Amino acid sequence: MSGVRIALLLSLTAPLILACMACSDEDASVVAAASSIAASSGAGGAGAAVGAGGLAPSGGGGGDGGALGAGGAPQRPLPSTPLENPEDCTPERPTWLGGDVFGHPDERALNAIIGIDHADPATGKRIDASGVPCDGGGDCCAGYSWCFRLNPSIDPAGSDDAALDRRWGKCVSAKVVQVFLEIYPKNAEGITDWARYGEAVHQYQPVTPGKPNEVVLRLPIHFEADAVAGNTGTVHGYVTCNGAPAPPETVTRVRAWSEELGPACGIQGFSASAHELAAGNGGTFYRISYLAAGQCNAPSQEHRLYMDVVCGGSTKSQKKYVSIVKGMSIPLDWAF
Repeated sequence: MSGVRIALLLSLTAPLILACMACSDEDASVVAAASSIAASSGAGGAGAAVGAGGLAPSGGGGGDGGALGAGGAPQRPLPSTPLENPEDCTPERPTWLGGDVFGHPDERALNAIIGIDHADPATGKRIDASGVPCDGGGDCCAGYSWCFRLNPSIDPAGSDDAALDRRWGKCVSAKVVQVFLEIYPKNAEGITDWARYGEAVHQYQPVTPGKPNEVVLRLPIHFEADAVAGNTGTVHGYVTCNGAPAPPETVTRVRAWSEELGPACGIQGFSASAHELAAGNGGTFYRISYLAAGQCNAPSQEHRLYMDVVCGGSTKSQKKYVSIVKGMSIPLDWAF
């Protein structure tokens, strides 16, 4: 199969957020100013589902599929986020949310960014850590309520250095009762980099207001980097429109989320974009790699995939399900 690889940088429903999938971390501060516009477009902002998949993920836009995601030209990354501990919380932000974060199963320190999403349960609107709506002057981070950056100067393959950061944490408003988290491996230029790890998500995490809430986060070693320790799989296939190849530029959204919750010994798989889109005779070839396979020694992990294609003059959407198995590439075609 021949063809030119094309980064998935387009979204008809979220032009300001999703067009920045290729941005470095620093670009997130620029996109944040436009997040309220994306919110009104149904792209995962306030008034829509929150996060890359949304609060109760439904395949909407936003999240790191916005400002923090794959690819892009090297630029200066965001600095490390100062760690807050439970004793740092105040009456204005009495709830602590945080925990360990590391590569799995090697337990290396990560060069990573965490996107944290939460909403005011009374309004359904995304709020920042202080409880201020993101579309009402809140200090939010692009498509998220807030972000947390770790070890921005180290190699994307992580490090065994015990002095590096392996904790994340922040004090948040008592309005926060549930969070959704997405974790991305980064390189020293602030670009998502899958040198050793895939992405991950942690969904539907309950939060007890006014208390410390410990949440352990992990990134999976992928099978391509280590066939023994790695526990990821791939899905691939062809995309057609009315029986003909769909040009790569018409594929405006590709997303994958785990259908499972994240137990103590597992990782929920996630990808904010396709890793490859290329024109071919059988249709546009796509590939989503580095999806976490079975949790807690299970043989597979069920994922939910979404794809949008401009076909016949309009944008059409489909949803499919696939079981991801370690070391396997599962064929899955899309006919629009």
